[in-house]
Amino acid sequence: MILIGLTGGIGCGKSEVSRLLQKRGAVIVDADLIVRELQQPGQEIFVRMVKCWATR
Repeated sequence: MILIGLTGGIGCGKSEVSRLLQKRGAVIVDADLIVRELQQPGQEIFVRMVKCWATR
């Protein structure tokens, strides 16, 4: 198995490279998408974030 990590700034082509790799059969793990899902209201991590950073 080959493991490739894509990093870079905004607009540098990470999503495009990811799409191209996926078309060739690569399995893509999108950390941004995972974090977005975890931070939705009602999720455990969201509750913990609110407790930690909410204005008191």
